[in-house]
Amino acid sequence: MIIIQLVITVCSFASLFGLIFILRPLGEPLTALQGGLLGFGICLLIAVIILQILNYFKTKPKSMVKESQIRDYIYKWISRGGRVAILSHDMSWVRDEDMKKLLRSKADCNELDLCIPREIALSKELQREGAQVHTFSELQYVPESRFTIINRGRMDAQVAVGRRIKGKHMIEEFSMGEHPIFSVANDLVNLIIHFDQWKLQQGKAR
Repeated sequence: MIIIQLVITVCSFASLFGLIFILRPLGEPLTALQGGLLGFGICLLIAVIILQILNYFKTKPKSMVKESQIRDYIYKWISRGGRVAILSHDMSWVRDEDMKKLLRSKADCNELDLCIPREIALSKELQREGAQVHTFSELQYVPESRFTIINRGRMDAQVAVGRRIKGKHMIEEFSMGEHPIFSVANDLVNLIIHFDQWKLQQGKAR
């Protein structure tokens, strides 16, 4: 994908450079203005290529094999601050005390939303600390998706989406407004939260 983007960029600038030479009278050297435009165009081309390469390495999926790699990534991701929403199957990646301490800190600051199929010992503990726990076992369906949204409710919100591909755990990051995946993830969290609230209302009505 990055190769195609670079080729398109180079071809686009090549067309502009060609226009400069086409407009130049045959046999005459480039004027100062034309030379300046050509130099500026080359500098701009280099800058665009560098930005595309940096953006590629920033946004390309992160491949992980070891459970410790996944754990360290999630720890750093959650530590970046702001409200966190986690959609998980069973929170199996929470094994060590440092991770639990981080989640307790988020819960204590009222900055943790957990969306899990059913309550587990960890979710009950975090709920006592102040986390908002939302379950959906009544739906009898466990989403394939697993993701964590940081800075939820803010303009700089981001989501990290994990999935298994050929034995490797792939994680991709998307910012709000950058990709539709963020909106889908955020909508799914909101849907689970609203469903959980609806359950509570139905229970009170009875």
